[in-house]
Amino acid sequence: MIQPLLELINTHLNVTQVEKLEGGFVSGQIYRVHTLDKKLNQNKVFYIKYLRTKPILVSKGRTYGEESNLHYLAHASQLKTIQQYIDIILPVASYEYSVKGDRKIFMILPSAEGESLSKLVQNNNIDTINHAFAVLGSSLAKVHLSSHVFSGPKGSKIPQTKQDFINAYVSSHGDLHGDNVFYNSSTKRIAFIDVETMANSFDEKDQANSPVCYDMFYMLLMSSKKFGEFMPKNNWGPFLNMFKSYIEVYPMKQRQGVYKYLIYCLQRAHKIDFVDIFKYFNFSKKFGNTELKGADVLAQQLHLLKLEHFKQLNIGRNRSQECKDIIENTYRPKGSPANSPIISSKLHESSPRLRAVTAPASFSPAIPSPKVPNKFPLPVSTAAIIETNKVSLHSLPLKVGVEVNKVVPLSVALKGVAVAPKGTSLPAVPKKVEGAVNKLAPLSIAPKRVTAAPKRTSLPAVPKKVVGAVNNLLSIANDTIPYHKWSQEKI
Repeated sequence: MIQPLLELINTHLNVTQVEKLEGGFVSGQIYRVHTLDKKLNQNKVFYIKYLRTKPILVSKGRTYGEESNLHYLAHASQLKTIQQYIDIILPVASYEYSVKGDRKIFMILPSAEGESLSKLVQNNNIDTINHAFAVLGSSLAKVHLSSHVFSGPKGSKIPQTKQDFINAYVSSHGDLHGDNVFYNSSTKRIAFIDVETMANSFDEKDQANSPVCYDMFYMLLMSSKKFGEFMPKNNWGPFLNMFKSYIEVYPMKQRQGVYKYLIYCLQRAHKIDFVDIFKYFNFSKKFGNTELKGADVLAQQLHLLKLEHFKQLNIGRNRSQECKDIIENTYRPKGSPANSPIISSKLHESSPRLRAVTAPASFSPAIPSPKVPNKFPLPVSTAAIIETNKVSLHSLPLKVGVEVNKVVPLSVALKGVAVAPKGTSLPAVPKKVEGAVNKLAPLSIAPKRVTAAPKRTSLPAVPKKVVGAVNNLLSIANDTIPYHKWSQEKI
């Protein structure tokens, strides 16, 4: 039965051997068919893949969906771009027939060249494995660069920052693990098989809708199942090569953002779920403890590579000159020649402190910059007037005390008076004023029957006679508050 089917594809094929393999969730029985091309005298391998008539854990809709997904990929416009960098193995023929009214489907697919990553790990050739993972990383990056979907600020189509890569979308295999990736050491090419899930990474408008890290992280998710203990024993070296090669494909202006994005995702691997959507339930997959430890190791190693990359970016750079150029481009008036002063007319009208900071004398020798005082001058009095963006302290005549008290009685709270700058000392009180104050309230009089001052209050207690005299002097229309009452309630 198999020989006539293959002759429909190529009349020169002769079947030499047939092997029965284990099927998957969606697939039914699978056969590996060895053939000889009599015309070219070459051995070729094909796979005959049956779809289940009674699906296990999947709906019939999804079973038939595999056929429709492969048909979509075969005619997808994006496939040609992807196949420039990765070989996508699609059926060369598809057949269907009915048995007692039951529809049956099978497909014939060519074999991928090379060996699967799972087989390479079993052979334990560490150099070949590292190179295969590196080629996988660079191939994925080339696909992502050529067919990503991103719309950034101001219409930008190129992601550069970590947030940009979070908001970018690419095509993905959808079920990428060691059995589905083949590496040809002769041609240095990567091939994907079982690609029906790739159709799910495109939306109704045929635009990519998969996260940038999806395939690489799904490979990490399936690491223990497909590679056993190989990766932890080798300190996750192949995966590091994959990430490193992926980043190196990007232009220099984008690499810093890719580093940050991948480190960000690896550090949050414990929050990532991969969900298979079935007809009656969802099947969620999470990273195991081994993979989470691997994600931590990879995040640390990528962080060190990011720092090294940042050092390389700064070799030979004149940061001082770059800062000067930025300042000149920011403050030079529009239309002025390159050698003109960078301070505009608006800048001249700004405050002296602003001009002293933004326009040092070294940048504008023709226009001297005012010097900023080391400290504020000490005020003659504590009276202050508030002005916009600055405080002006005004001096008063030496005959203060009674003069000030006549204007601002002690019983009225001061309003609109600015707080004196920190470290400002008040001027000494003239002896004449001190004597006048002592005549009103001599400090030598012992207090009698005066309410105790609140705790931590350093004001001296005032006798009742003095209180009455002061209240008579300081009464103001309806706003009068007795001094003894004010001292008890307001302090």
